[in-house]
Amino acid sequence: MKHRLRKLLALLGAPVVACSVVARAPAFAAPQLAPPLPAASATRLDCPSGLAPRRGDLDEAPFAALWAPGEVVARLEVALPADDPFLLHGTVPVPPATFQRGSARTPFALRGADGTLVQTQVEVVAQRAREGDGAGVVEVCAIVRRPAGANPGSRVSYDLVRHDGPRVGFPGPPQPASELLARAGAVRLEARGSDGVAYAADLLHDIRTSSGTWQAGERGAALRRDRAHAVLMPVASGGATPAWPHGAGVQVFLTQHAHSSALRLDLQVHNAFPDRVAGDPRDDALHDFLFESLVLVAPSGWCVVADVADPYLGALVDDGAEARLPLVRAEGGSALHVLPQLSRFQRRLVLAPCAEATTARSLSRMEGLGFVVPDALASSRLASWWNARTPGYWPQLVPLPLFPDSVAQGWRASLASTLSSVEATLASGGTSPGGYPISSGVLGWAHPWGPTTGAMTGGDEIHLWDGVDVASARSVEGILLAQLRLRMYACRQPNSLYGMDGSHIRPEEWVETGGGLHLPVWWFNGPQLSAGDPFGLSSADRSQYAQAAAHGRLPNYDQYIRSYRPVDYQHYVRHTRTLKELCWLANDPLAKFELESQAEGWRLSYSPLPQTPQGGAISTGRLVDRQHVDAHPGLGVDIGRGDAWGVDALVAWHALAPQARRNAYMDDFLGLVDLWWDASSPCDDGLMAAPTYAAFGGQHRVRSQIEVAMLDHAMLGLLRGALDGREPCAAAQVQRLLERSWRQTISPQVWRTSLHGPLMKIGVGPFIASLPAYCGSTPAGAETTTIDEYQSSSSFAHAWRFTRDPTYLARACELHGWTSVQDAWNTPTLNWQNRLALLRLVQDP
Repeated sequence: MKHRLRKLLALLGAPVVACSVVARAPAFAAPQLAPPLPAASATRLDCPSGLAPRRGDLDEAPFAALWAPGEVVARLEVALPADDPFLLHGTVPVPPATFQRGSARTPFALRGADGTLVQTQVEVVAQRAREGDGAGVVEVCAIVRRPAGANPGSRVSYDLVRHDGPRVGFPGPPQPASELLARAGAVRLEARGSDGVAYAADLLHDIRTSSGTWQAGERGAALRRDRAHAVLMPVASGGATPAWPHGAGVQVFLTQHAHSSALRLDLQVHNAFPDRVAGDPRDDALHDFLFESLVLVAPSGWCVVADVADPYLGALVDDGAEARLPLVRAEGGSALHVLPQLSRFQRRLVLAPCAEATTARSLSRMEGLGFVVPDALASSRLASWWNARTPGYWPQLVPLPLFPDSVAQGWRASLASTLSSVEATLASGGTSPGGYPISSGVLGWAHPWGPTTGAMTGGDEIHLWDGVDVASARSVEGILLAQLRLRMYACRQPNSLYGMDGSHIRPEEWVETGGGLHLPVWWFNGPQLSAGDPFGLSSADRSQYAQAAAHGRLPNYDQYIRSYRPVDYQHYVRHTRTLKELCWLANDPLAKFELESQAEGWRLSYSPLPQTPQGGAISTGRLVDRQHVDAHPGLGVDIGRGDAWGVDALVAWHALAPQARRNAYMDDFLGLVDLWWDASSPCDDGLMAAPTYAAFGGQHRVRSQIEVAMLDHAMLGLLRGALDGREPCAAAQVQRLLERSWRQTISPQVWRTSLHGPLMKIGVGPFIASLPAYCGSTPAGAETTTIDEYQSSSSFAHAWRFTRDPTYLARACELHGWTSVQDAWNTPTLNWQNRLALLRLVQDP
């Protein structure tokens, strides 16, 4: 078990088993023997001599070599909306040299129902490791018609054709929307505080004026996206004196459409201010914000459609002057709502003239979202997540296994059923049957997913991959379900702080040079205020909360919502898996923003800088690990699943981020590679050596197989998603580290033939860090009697692809009790989230 928690508390007070490769469907080519791996070296190599990164299964070719002009590149399947015309949009993985960010020309056009090409908008979703290689995933958007005679709900495919054309700017929305967007204060968020003062924000001010916090997003022939940050400020009146300098903050994501006046408005409301800008009250830290209700205001004649009902969503009231929708209705009586410090919640809405309510409902339900259709695996004609020429899913770039239609249809039904159940639970304010995963009823503005603890044990949601069921089923319901999971996770994640522009604070913004370069931010999955508080959070005024408590005005959920802890780093993927799914399959703005926030938070947690001018450093940070490895090179390091999921989140966000941010993250990546290289043991190939009291009587540094599998996954993402083609020396080092890790897994040190698998945990050295590693031997009492079959399967597939050593396939067969690797498809849906790479390996033509 990874031992970051111990560190934080200290701060705060055999023979190869034959496995035949049987030639049967799906076909699998027998692997050939490869030269033995190079012997591990104790000498740090800036660029490992004679070792260039091998791309394993990647067989990509440039865009121009795959499709001729006019040829079909991909097909997008969509369940037809009631609207006609409608917005068709979807994400498509593409090969190198397809499309560059900021290009004045587009490489594709969608073919409409009548066979003619439609003006198509192309946007970068995920960027390849090397900027010059262009996008790895794009979003295509166009306004199309339904085929003649086709009914709403029918599943229809539209062709994406190679067609070079000029990029077209956004024409603007129809007149009702353009008039609303031009009107000051037309869309506001209002709250009345416990002090009796009204607090309000013009949500679209910065977007309307292209100023302040405004950030331009995608824009083209079909739609335009913008982002801004607003702060509810006290409204001047002759009444009470404001008790706070401001109210809640709001991240605003606005989508305009060329074919409709309907406006998509995705909001995140927060009380997470860092008090960074001196003299500006808009980012002053608050204690708890107490309010009666939170109301969205729109012009009269406009309707507001929410993506899901909940007990605190009020009814829209149009008085002829304005339309008002309580997003958080009043508790009733004298009770208030409380938004504790660091808390936040999300709402997804569509605003439209009431005459276009049908379109608003369609957009709120993500109707028109298309999914790429797989081609036969023996073909490389259509770009898709399944094509080895376009393996764009997540930074690991593993082409997906093609599941039978019966499985995909079963998933489609299951996802729709689960969505219906979760929506019903949200609407009723209740809990899941059996009390899991929704264990609490509604808590005012919050309805959290999961138990209160952020460290729930067990393998549920601990997935190397996710969303493949959604992509395979081509299920809009799966995307809607993921959006609800994001909503319900975000409201129990008090682990972020947002600057004036609404973005999560970044380490480089807080670095100080006085007395020596240092980062005076003590952070571990959120600010550790008892160690240091440069944000003023601890000293924020508590008087309004005290008064509300004294007068019995606190809501009944006040203490319960505070018991929810953010998902800890060891289980981080429970949250981030949903974010990656939504980003890659739907280019979802709220998911991208949340992934950015979690990635930046992890950078704060694992900083290479000290926190004081004198060199004092948080014991969970990279600096302490760096100092340890410098003092004890080649003896491993205290890392594990928390590091794996943190790196995985940062690599995923790196793929989506603007180039300026990607450049900043490269220093983090190179620092990590340098640390891991120096720590890797020359005698047993090990990297993880975590001193822990939780295993073997606290006598050893421990290697955990499930955590090593997670690290393998993160390193593969780092190699392919960030370093490949850009930092060849670091890429070669990560490849070598992966090969060492795989080799250690099948070594006599870890593998037990009597148990047919890799030991769950073993001691790799004495607890005292300065003592030598055991170097392949294990003392009595320093190994478990259990093996890992849940998390490790994909590592065997990666190892074979990179090394072509058949031992890895033999071990995979031994682990699962197979006579052939094709036996993986006897139970294709069993633990597919962790066996995915092995399932795909079997299908390779």
